[in-house]
Order: sequence, then C-alpha cells, then structure tokens
Amino acid sequence: MKEALDKIKAAEMRNDNLQTELQKELQEYAAEKEAELKLLQDGLKAKRQQESDANEKIAATALQKEKEDLLAAAKKEKATFTTLYNERHEKVATFIIERVQQTYGS
Repeated sequence: MKEALDKIKAAEMRNDNLQTELQKELQEYAAEKEAELKLLQDGLKAKRQQESDANEKIAATALQKEKEDLLAAAKKEKATFTTLYNERHEKVATFIIERVQQTYGS
C-alpha cells in the first residue's frame, strides 16, 4: 500500500514537473510568436509608410505640374490679352484722332 502511495506521489511530482515545463515552453512559444507578430506589424507599418510617401510624392509632382501648366496658360493668356489690348488701343487711338481731325480739321 505504501509502495502504491509512493508511486502515486512520484507520478504526481512528474506530472507537476511536466506541467511546469509545458507552461514554460508555452510562455516561450507565446513570446516568440509575439516577437514575430511585432516584426510583421513593423514591416507592414514601414511598407504602408513607404507607399504613403510614394503617393504623396506623386501627388506633389502632379500638383506642381498642374501649377506650372496653369502658370504657363495664364502667361500665354496675359500675352494674348496684352497684344489684343495694344492692337485695339492703337486702332481706337487712331480712330479717335482721325475723327477729331475730320470733325475739327487738322
């Protein structure tokens, strides 16, 4: 009977030791997986940041090109309007001078 109790006690101690060892292994496994997850998250975060930076650069380039295009168009329009103004100003001034001369003589 005592021998059976001793065997049971020894088995319980082995089970306790195994349980402690398994818990330790489980904690190590969980820590390893947490580290892997952290690496994956950091990698994804870096990739997202790179994509965001690339998209921002593309948008900035597009905006700069649009700005340059608009400035070029505005410059062209201003030159056109200036030319038209000068032509019409000369024609109107000439017309007024001619009318004054016709009306009042030279």
